[in-house]
Amino acid sequence: DPNALAEAMRGLGTGAMRSLWPRLRELRMPVALLVGSRDSKFVALGRRMDEAVANCELLVLEGGHALHLENPSAVAEALSHE
Repeated sequence: DPNALAEAMRGLGTGAMRSLWPRLRELRMPVALLVGSRDSKFVALGRRMDEAVANCELLVLEGGHALHLENPSAVAEALSHE
């Protein structure tokens, strides 16, 4: 539904949400960041987040921005890894 998508993007897009970067250092739980290797913007953001979060693992997997759709088996493997 194009109208629902437009409404979601207005309210949930990265440009619409308030920044929580200053609070990343408060995270104490393990964090896994999954980004696609062909999405240079989010690879760079992932590296910044990896530095800001104490217990973080950055995983750069083959794929682009829609990593969960482009490489679902790698995403599933990364999330099931203990």
